[in-house]
Amino acid sequence: MAQTDGLTSRLPSPNVASVPQLLADLEKTMEKLSVLSISAPDTVDFSRLHFALFTCFAMLRENSKLGGNKAEKAIDILLSATRHGCEILAEAALHEKSRESLKAKASLQLEWPLVLSPKKCSHEKAAKYLKDISVGTASTPPTAKTKIDANNPWTKLAAMLIEKITFAKGILEVRAGKTGLSLPSHEIYDKVIEDALPEAQRWAQVGDLPGGLNKRTQRKWWDVAKEMLKDYLAANPSEAGRLFKVVKATSEDEAKKPMTIVIRSVREAFYAIVGSSNFADD
Repeated sequence: MAQTDGLTSRLPSPNVASVPQLLADLEKTMEKLSVLSISAPDTVDFSRLHFALFTCFAMLRENSKLGGNKAEKAIDILLSATRHGCEILAEAALHEKSRESLKAKASLQLEWPLVLSPKKCSHEKAAKYLKDISVGTASTPPTAKTKIDANNPWTKLAAMLIEKITFAKGILEVRAGKTGLSLPSHEIYDKVIEDALPEAQRWAQVGDLPGGLNKRTQRKWWDVAKEMLKDYLAANPSEAGRLFKVVKATSEDEAKKPMTIVIRSVREAFYAIVGSSNFADD
């Protein structure tokens, strides 16, 4: 059967013997795309480019698990590609036409990839870079009213819970075909969904949550987030112990109820994040 679109129709599994030819074809195709990306950069199809990159990283990940020479080569390429990506992001922060787009994206992130060495000057340079591109500023709750910032443990936990709910909800919706998101029908994407499905199904109630997180829906989202938080603390006793110590150090009068204080602190951070500009009412 003829395949009209390699990204939307499943291809037959290739024979191992065909791998050298497939890689040779890939190299020729990438050479042609490289030339076009310079002469006509606006012709790039980003969804397909993302698929190609995703596939390459998936291959490197599997080889890194083999150990020995295979793992060494895969790690070398991963290191080189990661460093190159960080350098391109840093360049984008200086380029007039990309600076504002990068800052807008960075403002929504609590973390940002960069190249770092153990030297003190490298850390100082990195801190300035992160500040210059506004990392985390849009996701930081308003400190004047809440006294919560993006670097404290409660905000980090709240952000993690929001991400877990969003991811689980997305996986379940893709699996059920309830989303307009169109993923390529390919074994790599199928594997990502299958690997994530058991965790998502543990929190099947996320499928009943309102579509978007905002001030109107935050209570229902928090009800699920609170159960996830309890589960997380039970599964990570050392982290729970560290948080309980933070509670005892800052709330001596209520030190007998550390779990209650932790949950309350994360809830306040959760609502503060929703109250920020990231979650406009639908």
